[in-house]
This record gives sequence, structure tokens and C-alpha cells, in this order.
Amino acid sequence: MINTPVALLSEFEVDAGDLAIAQLQRLQYNYNAHFKVANYLADLKARTGLLASLTARHAIASVTKSAEVIGLAGQIGQSLAVAAHIIDECDQLTTPTYFTERIVTGTYPLALLFTREREATWLEQFFAQPHRPSEADFARAAQLTIDNGRGPALEMAGKLLSQTQLDVQVLPVGPAKDGLSQFITQVTNYIKSEY
Repeated sequence: MINTPVALLSEFEVDAGDLAIAQLQRLQYNYNAHFKVANYLADLKARTGLLASLTARHAIASVTKSAEVIGLAGQIGQSLAVAAHIIDECDQLTTPTYFTERIVTGTYPLALLFTREREATWLEQFFAQPHRPSEADFARAAQLTIDNGRGPALEMAGKLLSQTQLDVQVLPVGPAKDGLSQFITQVTNYIKSEY
């Protein structure tokens, strides 16, 4: 709270309430078989993204009192967190236990949501089984997800990073702007090499 503007503290209180509501909403999504890409992104922005936004705004408030710069830092933090989450998720898809865990807990990876659009019949049968699918079924679902959904998920992360790069260009000149721009370029190049 030291040196944090009162207006920003008020925003943090509202955001903390929104974060709690987003956590409850996530529980509802866990049981919704019709979870879509738009739901995924809204959920990720409302939880992981909001937490990153709070952190970025708090960090930048120690060096500037400009409400515009603080708000922009929050947007950049949110977008970077969402993109990083998607990239990390895609990198872990080849780990069989990770994929199975995500399915069993109802926290579907973005790549699976894209795959459901392309392999609807097979995945509908996979999810409609009266008992837990076999390990072979999980392995097949994971491979379908890697083959059909990983590329579009990474492409979406790349689009988020492109927009974030534009937001970074609006920041005041300084080492933070240069460092963020370089970091985003490196991550974007990594993504392009993966799909």
C-alpha cells in the first residue's frame, strides 16, 4: 500500500472481487460439456490475466503516477499472461499425464477446444463413454489435439502477442519498453517455429 495511489487501491479492491467471481465461474465451466474457445479466453483473461494485470499495474505504479501508463501496463500484463499460458499449455500437450489430468479435471486445453471443432464425432464419442476412457483412448485424443489444435492455439497466442507489441510501442521510451519489445519478439519467433 506504500506509495500506491488511492484510486489504484480502489481498482485493486474491485479487481480482487472480480477475481473471486471468476474463480466461481471456472467451477461452472468444469461441468459444462459445451465449453468453447470464447469461454476459454474469457476465463483465462478473468483469472490468470487479471492477476497479471494487477501485478503489472502495482509494479509500474512505483515508477509513474500516470493513469494511462498504469492502465496500459495492466493491459500488457494481461495479454502476456494469457499468451504465456496458452504457449505453456501447448508445450505440455505431449506429456500424457498432463493431457489426461486436464481432461479428468474439466480444464480443457485450448488446443482441445480447437480439435473439438475439427474432430467432433470422435471426441463426442470419447466424452460420451459411460465409463472412464481407456489409456489408448486418452492417447488418441491427445494425438488428435496435438495434430489438429496445437497450431491454431499457438497462432492465437501469436495474435495476442502481436497486439501486445503494438501496446508496448505506446509506452514511454525507456528500458522497460525496449525489454518488453525484445521479449515479445523472441516469444513470437519461438511460436512461429512451432507451427
